[in-house]
Amino acid sequence: MTTDELAKRQAIIDACRRMNALGINQGTSGNISVRHVDGLLVTPTFGTAESSEHAVRALEGRLACLLDHHGMIAVGKTLDKAMWLAVEVETLARQYHGCLQIGQPPLLHSAEIERVRQRMAGYGLPEG
Repeated sequence: MTTDELAKRQAIIDACRRMNALGINQGTSGNISVRHVDGLLVTPTFGTAESSEHAVRALEGRLACLLDHHGMIAVGKTLDKAMWLAVEVETLARQYHGCLQIGQPPLLHSAEIERVRQRMAGYGLPEG
């Protein structure tokens, strides 16, 4: 095992522990993968080729998605960026779920969503 692979494996373990501490994962309910050489290092991955195909389609043009009966997937150039995005998506999902408890929240028009998207383009975990 190379030093690079060992470091990536440790980063996966650390990220799993962080996910548990953040409350976005418990025990073995989530997976993390990191690109390595020509493949992936993956925590013990439950799923089918069909569910993988659905995930790839759902992620087209996106960095995160929700999969029916599975959960959320977030991707990033680094493990830290993917983790940051996962926390953001989980937080927003929790907020939306809370809103649903008091009724259907009003939806923003496409133009308003685009305006907000542009204003928030620089928010989040910085590049680097």
